[in-house]
Amino acid sequence: MNPGLLTLIQGVILGLVSYRIWRLIAVDDLTAPVRPSGRVGSFLACAWCAGFWITIGVTALVWWLWGLENVWLAGGVATVIVGWLGEKL
Repeated sequence: MNPGLLTLIQGVILGLVSYRIWRLIAVDDLTAPVRPSGRVGSFLACAWCAGFWITIGVTALVWWLWGLENVWLAGGVATVIVGWLGEKL
């Protein structure tokens, strides 16, 4: 498989997984009772802010467990996906 295409696919998958984790923390009713308010709550509600750090964690975990061809490119694609989806949905 083309290495560029593989990196793009990995980035999209990482982005979707990271988005779901961000949404669980920031938006879903399940975590509403324990969701902080104030500055921390504002940070968590921002898909571009908290989503970036969640994506770093998910990308690092996947890289450590299974390896990634271009970890920085896949992670970069993933952070954009989390921010964009969080903003649009």
